[in-house]
Amino acid sequence: MQDKKRVLENIDKIHTTEMGLNRIKKNLKLNLNEKEEIVNYCKKKITDVKSNIYKKGKNYYCELEDIRITINSKSYTIITAHQVKEIYKKKNTKTNLFLIHSLHGNTKESFASSIEKFCHEKNIDYYYPEFPKGEEASFKKWEKILDIYYQKGQMNENTIIIGHSLGADFIPVYLVKKQIQINTFISIAGFLQYDGTNTQIIEIKNKFNLSKYILQNVQNYTKKRYTIYSNNDPISSINFLEEYANNLHAKKIMIPKGGHFGPKSNIKRIKELEEIILSRKNNKNN
Repeated sequence: MQDKKRVLENIDKIHTTEMGLNRIKKNLKLNLNEKEEIVNYCKKKITDVKSNIYKKGKNYYCELEDIRITINSKSYTIITAHQVKEIYKKKNTKTNLFLIHSLHGNTKESFASSIEKFCHEKNIDYYYPEFPKGEEASFKKWEKILDIYYQKGQMNENTIIIGHSLGADFIPVYLVKKQIQINTFISIAGFLQYDGTNTQIIEIKNKFNLSKYILQNVQNYTKKRYTIYSNNDPISSINFLEEYANNLHAKKIMIPKGGHFGPKSNIKRIKELEEIILSRKNNKNN
């Protein structure tokens, strides 16, 4: 979001050269001749509410639908623009799923294996990114890893993302910051406030900086949202779990005695989660 904000603040500086003009016309097959018309065409894409703008190296990249515009980050010169290849677009039509693990990565020891197996059975592409864990975890480090998947086109409007524990903090912040459209977000044991005494949890919550504002804005980047939580979570009270769900504007699913859905809860499979995934695969346009 900061990258997009910076570009929009400097929208009046955006221009192109004669070489850039020719590249843009040729690559996008535009039936426009005046430089001002072509620059305004690009500006319209850049300022679109659905555009995704991120910085990589010395350039900003603006992506909207099947168009990617490259802008020099110092001079705000539009260097070029491309249509995303047809093969890239076709690849994005299949439902895929990301499972974002907890602070210590123990999601893999609980229900992750069952979700991976379920996805393979239902022909859903499954991704389980490995993020730095424990004291090494930070939003920037996690963001950098997930950016790789997004920039490859593996995260799109057909994507289902499950965030377990800290993953349920990370994904809302990531989606809102990057303004990325996905299909469905499912929180497992996500909580907004923490009133315990565990200093590591307090520090990590501050690092990822989840807020009510961010949770409330997730609905702008998702079609459906769900929260799965329990009535005996050892880390968070049910009031804070439901506060998270309410601010997310999500459908709430309470599983009795599910704990925090980690290894200590002895949860190896969440049938309700599988039902949601299958429902969203079959109704991803709604």
